[in-house]
Formats: sequence, structure tokens, C-alpha cells
Amino acid sequence: MNRKEALLLLYKIIKKRFLSWPNIYLRFLCEANIYDTALEFVRKKLLQNPALDFLCWGGVISYLKKDFGEALNFFEKAISLEELPEIRYFIGQTYLDLLEFDKAEENYMLLLGDPILNIKAVYGLALCKFNKSQYKEAFELLDGILPKAEGKDYVRIQNKKGLCLMEMGLLEEAKKCFLDCLEKIPDDYNAKLNLALVLTKTGEYEKAVDLYKSSLMRFPHDLTTINNLALCLAASGKYDEALVYCERGLSIDPINGDLLINKGYCLYKKKNYKKAIECFKEAEKFVKDDIEVKNNLALCLIAVKKYKEALELLDEVLQKRKSDDILINKAFCLMKMGLYGDAAECCKELETEIEDKAEIYTMLGICFEKMGENEKAVEYYNKALIA
Repeated sequence: MNRKEALLLLYKIIKKRFLSWPNIYLRFLCEANIYDTALEFVRKKLLQNPALDFLCWGGVISYLKKDFGEALNFFEKAISLEELPEIRYFIGQTYLDLLEFDKAEENYMLLLGDPILNIKAVYGLALCKFNKSQYKEAFELLDGILPKAEGKDYVRIQNKKGLCLMEMGLLEEAKKCFLDCLEKIPDDYNAKLNLALVLTKTGEYEKAVDLYKSSLMRFPHDLTTINNLALCLAASGKYDEALVYCERGLSIDPINGDLLINKGYCLYKKKNYKKAIECFKEAEKFVKDDIEVKNNLALCLIAVKKYKEALELLDEVLQKRKSDDILINKAFCLMKMGLYGDAAECCKELETEIEDKAEIYTMLGICFEKMGENEKAVEYYNKALIA
């Protein structure tokens, strides 16, 4: 809930006394972002008279200061004086920001059917479901209120619908939601970023790059956008340009793990293995136990012939999570070390796991050839040809 929405709801509560001088003064302070002075004034007034208006002001000001615990105290006292839907909604929103989703849901449920706040309450319920990874339930709630929504509310609901679909793996349907948002409001920042994200997931990197660059013109220091742009450029093979954006992001946040990983990957692809290793080791300080970092670091170590160190890393990763890619890397490392029997065992583990078996059969053929088992080698080379 942003400041404008919070204040508009508050003004509905105090509408009969809107022109009293304390309300005018507090409105001026809040719209000028002078929250500390406003809250001090509210506390003094509450000592004289614990009136509903001042309790609601205290709740809204604390909410805008992101002191959600204090905001809840004010709103709970206010609702004990008078049960108003606006106060109930404030309580729901505050619980949502406190990540207490069940309590937020309880308060939103009490507003279902309210002629003014029904759509907001259902949207709040959907946010709770979404945050609890109940994407289908969230989608159904959003889909139900979308026909009744207009303007920015419509776009906000459609955006969240798209995110639900994306989490459900329905990428094309999600894309339609975000495109619909941009038809309604062409410059909607969230819709642009969400569309770029779904395009990244569908491998449409060039389109995603254009959207990320457009978004950066509006918010040039948004690290998530910078990182995602660098990722798409790297996926398109544009490693030099990707590195430019990695450096741009790291100049803002030098310890950003995602940017360090992206930078390391680009350096690896450019065969600058020494700097890539430095980058991944730096990333490890800030992104603890990240499998991607360890795997990429192992690949760099293999490239500079530090096979033993690479093998230790790959074994460490495999203890935490089995992965076909990491097993292939381990087999490759073992082959580089001349441990063809161990490498063959690794490949046989993969033989029944992956669909594209040509690479595995080729590696098995090499292993058996190196071990002098030529008949088995020929058998696997033949399998590779027809796989």
C-alpha cells in the first residue's frame, strides 16, 4: 500500500472532521513526508484525547515509516473504538507487510462483500495465497475480480495474475497477461519487467534485452534489472556488453552475489579463467553454499588444469544435490585426471537418466578405449552415432 492509497483511506475515516486544524496540519506534514514531526504531534494529542482520528493517523504514519508493529498497535486500538471497514483493511495490510499471512487473511475475509473495499480485500487475499505459494488459489481470486477492475487496479491485478501463471509454468499465458497490461498502460514499469522476465524464461533474450534497457532509462540504478539484462546479454553470447552492465551494477553494490556470478560466467566464456576464478571466489563470500557458483568455479579450475581442486568441489556439490550436469562435469574432470574407470562409472550413472545420450556414449567410448577395452569402446561409439 503506497502513501496515496493509505492517505485516501484515512481521509474517508475522518471525512466529517477533515477540515479541523489538526487534520489539516497532519495532512500537510504527511504529504510533505515529515513523518517524525507528524507522529510526535499525534502522540501529544493522544495524551489529551485518545480519539479515533489520532489513533488512525498514528497507524498510517507508522505504516508509512514502515514501523508495522507500531502501526498495528494504533489500528487495533482504533478498531476497538469503532468497527470501520477502512481500519479493518489497514489491519489486513499491516499483517501482510509483517508476513503474517493467516492473520492478514482473517481481516480481509471480514471485508468480502463490502461495496467499496471488496476488490482490495480480494486482492489482499490473493497476495497472501501467492506468498504462501498457493498460486492456483491466488490466480482464481484475481481472475474473479478482474472484470470489475478499471485503470491502474486492472493492470495491478492482471500483473499479479501473470506472475501466478509464471509460477505455475504457464509462460505463454503469463506473457498474454503482461502484454494486456502494456496495452492498457504502455509505460507500466512492473508489466515491462514481468514481460522481460517471462521472455527470459522462454529464451527470447533479444526482446527481453530491449525491455530491460527501456526500464533502465527510467530507473538507471535498479540492480535487479541490471543483473537480468546482463544475464540475457550473456545468454545471447554478448559477453563484452554483459560485462559492461555487470561492472555498472557492481559499482553500485560491490558485494552483489548475482552480479559477481554473472561477471564470472562471462569471463569464463571469454576464457579469462584466472579472473573468473577470482570472481566466483568473491561471490562465494556473499552467496553461501550456492551450487551454481561452485559448479562454475569447478569448470574454471578444470580449464586451468587444477583437477583435484575441481573434483573436490564437484563432490561437495553432489553430496547436497544430484544433477546430471554436475555428474557430466565430474566425469569430464576424472577423464582429464586419467581416471577412466571412475569416469566410466559416472557416465553409466547418467546413461539411464538423460534423454540425449550421444555425449554420454561418446565419453564412455573414450573411457573404454583409454582402458584398452576396444570392443566396449566400439560398442559405445556405435551407440553414440545412432542416439
